[in-house]
Amino acid sequence: MPMQHNGLAKLSEESGELLQVAGKMLQYPLLQTAGNMTHPDGTNLRATMQEEMGDLMAALDFVRVKLELDQQAIIDRWQSKLRLFQQWDSEL
Repeated sequence: MPMQHNGLAKLSEESGELLQVAGKMLQYPLLQTAGNMTHPDGTNLRATMQEEMGDLMAALDFVRVKLELDQQAIIDRWQSKLRLFQQWDSEL
């Protein structure tokens, strides 16, 4: 089955799944500080977060290729944004 809409539907789906995991982690912040990443429903949030991040990265790369986006422009923006996030984190 061909990917729908150049992978944009899958990109949206994978983004939503990662948001769900992030929401669960935000809902139970003590799980992170205690090192116990098991959600009350039994889900290992660390493993699920890793899986969903990998799925999203695959979707992002698929869409980048399908839409012939400039990989270097994306990398430059990624590095710039990462530096900004690190700066914000160091200010806390």
